[in-house]
Amino acid sequence: MAKLAGIKPDVNQLKFLCEAGQCLAANNRYNLATEVFQGVIALSPQRAIGYTLLGDATFNMGKYDEALKYHQQAVQVDPDNTFARVHLGEILLFKKQKDKAIAELKKVLEKDPNGPDASFARQLMKASDMGVFNKI
Repeated sequence: MAKLAGIKPDVNQLKFLCEAGQCLAANNRYNLATEVFQGVIALSPQRAIGYTLLGDATFNMGKYDEALKYHQQAVQVDPDNTFARVHLGEILLFKKQKDKAIAELKKVLEKDPNGPDASFARQLMKASDMGVFNKI
């Protein structure tokens, strides 16, 4: 990654990389997707999106501990990012850490109660109340 020092990608280039990684992930090519997302992080470590997408990819690979780490990093980089926070809540539910998960999901609802991340947070909370995550 040292070769990347000094490279300053613009927002459109980062979007392209994120979309390329998402296409790979959508086609179950998670190993390649994780490499792309690691590149996004290397190019723009101050943005939450790379960490969140890497967390999602590792989550889909069944690597929950790794996914948790990346989602926590995303929230640390950008605490107001509801997209990052709702995905942190999701992985916490999968890891049977319901109290922590609900606290994260409530923060999403407080920050943007009508946004798409709030809708996802409500769905996760409802699924949790129904015991869905107890069966995983």
